[in-house]
Amino acid sequence: MVPEEWSQQRIGDIATLVTSGSRGWARYYSNDGDRFIRITNLRRDSIEPDYGDLKHVSLPSELNEGKRTRLQAGDLIMSITADLGIVGLIEKEPEVSSYINQHIALIRLDRDAVYPRFVAYQLASPHFQWRITRLNDPGAKAGLNLQTIRTIPVNLPPLLEQKKIAKILATWDRAIETVENLIANSQIQKKALMQQLLTGQERLPSFSENWQHLPLSECAQCLDNRRVPLNKEERSQIQGDIPYYGANGIVDSINQYIFDQDLVLLAEDGGYFDDFATRPIAQFVSGKSWVNNHAHILIARQNTSEKWLYYSLVHRNILAYINAGTRAKLNKSDMLSIPVALPPLNEQFAIIQVLDCASNSIDALTARLTHLNQEKAALMQQLLTGKRRVKVMEDAA
Repeated sequence: MVPEEWSQQRIGDIATLVTSGSRGWARYYSNDGDRFIRITNLRRDSIEPDYGDLKHVSLPSELNEGKRTRLQAGDLIMSITADLGIVGLIEKEPEVSSYINQHIALIRLDRDAVYPRFVAYQLASPHFQWRITRLNDPGAKAGLNLQTIRTIPVNLPPLLEQKKIAKILATWDRAIETVENLIANSQIQKKALMQQLLTGQERLPSFSENWQHLPLSECAQCLDNRRVPLNKEERSQIQGDIPYYGANGIVDSINQYIFDQDLVLLAEDGGYFDDFATRPIAQFVSGKSWVNNHAHILIARQNTSEKWLYYSLVHRNILAYINAGTRAKLNKSDMLSIPVALPPLNEQFAIIQVLDCASNSIDALTARLTHLNQEKAALMQQLLTGKRRVKVMEDAA
C-alpha cells in the first residue's frame, strides 16, 4: 500500500512520447560525430549511462527517421531486447546530438507532472525490475513492446517529494561513484606497480642482486596428479564451507578437502586467457581446499614464494603457450616452460609486501562499495514505496 498522498499512474499517462530507435545504424558508424547509445552503455547498478565505450554516427542531413529519437535532457531510456529493463537517465542536455537504436526505448516524460530522476529510480528499483521482466513478450527472443511499456504503473508522491527523494538517492550515487573511481585508480596504480616491480624495471631500495630467468618448472612443482573432479550431484552430498575450486575461482563449497596449504592455481581450460590484462588467470589459495581438473596446481620450490608465482602469473600474457581449438587449453608441459623472472627470496618478499598492500587497499574499497550498494538498495525500498517518508519544506517550491 502506498500513502494516501501518492498516486499510481501508468507510464503512458505521464509521458509525452514513448518510442524506440531505428534500425540500420551500422552503416552510419564513424570515428567521431554524433553520439550513439547502445544497450552496452546502460548499467544495472546505476541510472547513469556509461559513456566509456561509445559508438559514433555521422548522419546525412536528410535522415529524418533516425533523428526523431534525438535525446533531450530528462529523457529516460530502457533496454527492450535481450537484457530487459535496464534504465538510463539523460539528466543534462547532451553536448552533442545523441541517438538510440531499435533495442532501446525512449520515454520522454511530462516534466510538469513528474521528476524524471525519481521515475528512473522507480523503474530501476529491484521491485520494478522484477515486474518489468515478467512483462516480457512471449516468444523465442526476450523483448518488450512499446504498448507494454506504456502500461507500466509507477507510484508517484507529490512533485516536491519526488525531487527530495531523488536528491537523497543521488547523494548515494555520488558516494558510490567516488568509491568506484577510487577502485579504478587503485587498480591502475597496482597494475603499474606489478609491471615495474615484477619485471625488475624498478627496484626497491637496498636491492641490487641480479635476477634469474627460469622456466616455471624450476620455480614450481605441479600437483595435477592430486586433482579430483566432482560433479554437481556428488558435491550436493557433501555440502560444507570448504571451497571447491575450478579454473576461474570457487565453484562450490563442500565439507571435505584435498589440500591444506598455500597453492597457486593456473587455469588449464576455460580460463580468461584472452582477457588476461583485466581478468585473472591464476588464483592464490590458502588453507583447506579441493581443486577440480580445470586448474593446474602449483607449489613453490625453495627458490620461490607462492605469492611470487601468483603475482607473476595472475595477469600474464601466456597466449603463446595456449593450444587453440574448440576450447583453449594450457597443457602441463607448455605451462612448465613459461619463463619466470626471479629475484632473490628477500627481494621477492619485499615486493610481495608492496603488492599485498595495494591489493588490500582495493579489497577494502570493494567491501565499502558493496556496503554502499546494499544500503542504497535498502533505502530505495523504503523511500520509493512510501514506507519511509521525507519532509518537504513548503517554501522549497
